[in-house]
Amino acid sequence: MHPYRGPYKVAVWDCETKQAADNSQVDTLLFFPSQYQPFHIAFFGTRLTPLSPALPRLQSGILVRLYYPTQVSTRRASWLPRGPLYSIGYGNFLKLPTIISLLLLHPALAWIKTRGQLNASLHPAGATSPPPAPALPTRLPVIIFSHGLGGTRTTYSTYCGDLASRGMVVVALEHRDGSAAVAARNGYADSIKYRYPQAKDKPEGQPEDEYLMNYRREQLGIRVREVGEAVELVRALGAGVEVENLMGRFGGRFDPRSFAGRFDLDRLVMAGHSFGAATALSSIQDPKTPFKCCLAHDPWMYAVDDRLVLCPVLSIQSEVPKQHHPHSPRSSNNPHYDS
Repeated sequence: MHPYRGPYKVAVWDCETKQAADNSQVDTLLFFPSQYQPFHIAFFGTRLTPLSPALPRLQSGILVRLYYPTQVSTRRASWLPRGPLYSIGYGNFLKLPTIISLLLLHPALAWIKTRGQLNASLHPAGATSPPPAPALPTRLPVIIFSHGLGGTRTTYSTYCGDLASRGMVVVALEHRDGSAAVAARNGYADSIKYRYPQAKDKPEGQPEDEYLMNYRREQLGIRVREVGEAVELVRALGAGVEVENLMGRFGGRFDPRSFAGRFDLDRLVMAGHSFGAATALSSIQDPKTPFKCCLAHDPWMYAVDDRLVLCPVLSIQSEVPKQHHPHSPRSSNNPHYDS
């Protein structure tokens, strides 16, 4: 992969948090963490209609990859964290047979290494790296990143790593709403595949456009809740709270307590691409949002409601011609990048 352009070397670390013991009542649309209470969850908003059978149950517990500056060289992280699982996942998103994914995609993708050093320690505060890298400050800005349809926590490794090479900490989610190419769970013991809307799941008599809109908005609700859990994880790590990592041996020997006191939550940024940008915008629509600003890359707008966003937004548009998104309702007049 292309070298990162910032002055710092980059490390990556995967963390999966444990789901709540009882999550049967987790069916609210919007979520944000309570102030300064690590893993103390507060819900608000209206109750959803029952989730589509094609969508996974809402549940606590998230999987993220952290990208952050380092001085240490370990070994470069693979772009596919688990080659066969993610090759099949991308193939499923592309509607390829499993055998084709294993015979073609896996050999083509499994060898790719990112520039991130796996499970390396965080760059010490005040320490210098080879010129022209300046001394790193104690507290680093944090960016929560949400991927688009068919993405994973590693899909945007170049983008997230480039930000980390400039002295930031990026927390990239792997969403479990059925929109990721595949979402690992329970230390790779099981997973959630990408799920296309299915005609058989549409309630009888419901217009197709209404079903598709509800389907994506239900996913958006799950994603916003996961963003809230990512904020709680950042708060916990920054406070030095011991966090059980379900990735187990995949998390290496890295001690996450080195993150204690290193996160600047006064410079907390929400970012995302496409459906992830819709997630980012939805995450800053609540008065309790902890984010100071938002980066929306090619936002897919049709599933976002019309409430005001409550912090500055930089919307970055693609240079390709605007076109109707293939996963939008057919009668929708909103193009993919209409923001």
